[in-house]
Amino acid sequence: MKDDLIKTFLYQEVMRLAFEVTDKSLRDQWIVACLGSFQQFWGVEYPPCTNPRSPLTLKVGEFDMNCKITITTLDDFCVIINSVAHRNEELILRHEVHSSLQQDFIIPYSFTPPQCAEVRAKYTTEQLGKVIDYMLLHPFVHFHIKGPINPKNNIRLGGGISNVLQYLFHLRYQLCPEAIRQPKSAGANCHPERNRLITLFDAAIKSGKNAIQHAELMKVP
Repeated sequence: MKDDLIKTFLYQEVMRLAFEVTDKSLRDQWIVACLGSFQQFWGVEYPPCTNPRSPLTLKVGEFDMNCKITITTLDDFCVIINSVAHRNEELILRHEVHSSLQQDFIIPYSFTPPQCAEVRAKYTTEQLGKVIDYMLLHPFVHFHIKGPINPKNNIRLGGGISNVLQYLFHLRYQLCPEAIRQPKSAGANCHPERNRLITLFDAAIKSGKNAIQHAELMKVP
């Protein structure tokens, strides 16, 4: 099977396992868990999130930024990032998704059971890693935040992500401290969160799991 079809299958599997939560109650639990995990992942303290429909403003631990998240529905959300350096708040980015503008023209590729079995047997963790990068860690379409708050240019905010769960989880990584992203003591090629996600999704895909529990997805490496 061609490389692009294998990666299409892996993309759809990652979405299915982690971000396509249709039950409203489970989706709200997922959002609350994800927002709650920011505290440990970013190394900051703030009141716990109990209502995913209430606007939430977070101080981004390592950067002079505030991040305001407003979620109306699964398909309507807004993320505003402000710089608060030198006490002068300045808008850096506003990411909005509106369901009223959505068009149902993206049709998932339909794999037959034998094709699913073939891909599960043949795909490599390198291919899976590239899909995870594309979706979460180094989005294909992204914005850079320039200036002293992002000296290493490592923040890559996905501009083409319309799924709120996927966006929140990618934001969790993009705004995390450099020590979690790439610990100095571990060497230049060590990326603990990337490695953790590859291992997690690889096991779930190969075993044919229905979903990855949010407690597993939100762990800190």
